[in-house]
Amino acid sequence: AWDEEWRALRQEAQAAESEALQELARPKMMTQSQQADLAAERRTTEADAERWQEGLWGGLVRLRKRVASLAQNARQSGSGGFPGQLQAVARSIERDMEVFKAQQRQEYESLAASEKEAQEEFLMALGRRSEAWAAEPSA
Repeated sequence: AWDEEWRALRQEAQAAESEALQELARPKMMTQSQQADLAAERRTTEADAERWQEGLWGGLVRLRKRVASLAQNARQSGSGGFPGQLQAVARSIERDMEVFKAQQRQEYESLAASEKEAQEEFLMALGRRSEAWAAEPSA
């Protein structure tokens, strides 16, 4: 099921992150200034990711609670309840879901644009480094 696949992906990501951190901890990989910059960027990125996750899962929890409450009210009211009220609440929940979807789509598009920009910056920096290496006299 999806939860098993999610668990497997998380374990794979954690293993890759651990390996990457071990590689970066090598003293000769970077200057101290570069290591400090990388550590600061990592902290910022982790904080941003945590805020994003809290917003995503918090929003989903709120929607699920509203839907569960609506279902409970619908069961309790039975056929002689207040269908007009239930319909109004259902429409309200539906609007909230649409707003949530729109917010998440906007967040996704923003993250995708940021990722593309970061990749382009990385490739440009890598190109400059490669050109500098090529310009060095060979031994």
